[in-house]
Amino acid sequence: QALGPDSSPIATSAARLGLGSLLLVVMLPLVGRSPRHLAGYFGDRMVWLGAGCVCVFQFGYFYSAQRAGVALGALITMGSIPVITGAVGVLLGHRITVAWVLSTAVCASGLVLLGYQGISGGNAAGVVAALIAAVAGAGFTLVVKRIIDAGAQSDLAQTALFLLAGLVMVVVALTTQPVAILATPSGLALTVWLGLMTMALPNYLWVRGLG
Repeated sequence: QALGPDSSPIATSAARLGLGSLLLVVMLPLVGRSPRHLAGYFGDRMVWLGAGCVCVFQFGYFYSAQRAGVALGALITMGSIPVITGAVGVLLGHRITVAWVLSTAVCASGLVLLGYQGISGGNAAGVVAALIAAVAGAGFTLVVKRIIDAGAQSDLAQTALFLLAGLVMVVVALTTQPVAILATPSGLALTVWLGLMTMALPNYLWVRGLG
């Protein structure tokens, strides 16, 4: 997004999710799954909740990168996700260790120190968006864990979840954002890179790793 065409965070998110989710469908046979089995997951409320988390994460992440900068936005978002996930885990009754508390304290302190300059420099909106993205990312992690614990096929559930999120973001982008820039050569390159290399392929490998 930073190096490519001047695309809005919503349009960029829609391009990434739209192409990436379709590629995940194409990759299903590679893990021994049939796309026909996706239909059974579209009625699962947890899948819809996860799709909502994905949409919020995508927009918050790209918006924070645009407003607070790529490095700061990524640092706060990715650094906060394990902290928030662990904190929610405590509320759900999971036990934590002293090592987790110490490492989380170091992480949180570092994020505050590194993010302070961005906030004081007028990038508060970007920092807040990064934190919102982190909350959504943690929510997605917890939703996927619950889906897997319930006995669902993680690859099918994940693909259905991303398809729903992609559909929502594409509709929102087409009805509210200028998307013509994504049809240019640089826009298509951005879409292919984000959809394939930062979403479809990593998620395919993640499912393989879980297996």
